[in-house]
Amino acid sequence: MTLFEIWSSDLFDRESSESLEGDYPRLDDALTALWQLVLTEVVEDDGRPTFTDFQLRSEGRRTIRVPRDPSQNPELALLRSQRHRPGFYVALARVHGGRLDQPFDFEPFLELGPEMPPPRGEGGRGAGCRAVDR
Repeated sequence: MTLFEIWSSDLFDRESSESLEGDYPRLDDALTALWQLVLTEVVEDDGRPTFTDFQLRSEGRRTIRVPRDPSQNPELALLRSQRHRPGFYVALARVHGGRLDQPFDFEPFLELGPEMPPPRGEGGRGAGCRAVDR
């Protein structure tokens, strides 16, 4: 059985079925993939949201998502502007994984700004997505 699955939903067409985007054996890989989807498909460069949402699910765990505002997302726009930097998604996943038991806060992710340290080797749980009760 797959441990972690990323599901997408169309927020415009509420009657459409959710779609499985991918499955991952490790949390850090799933969080990395989630951030990649969020920063490439959930917001535009200026922070305006799209009609796609992603959730990370795993049996026996809470659903994980990156929160967004329905009108503007300056924090996500800033992170999106950094998405081409080597190791950026992995760094986001590490931050997120270390904060899963805490309320979501963009500040630790924004601290990864342009002077972000290079990714370390294996370890940690991944970077910060929001865990929400289902």
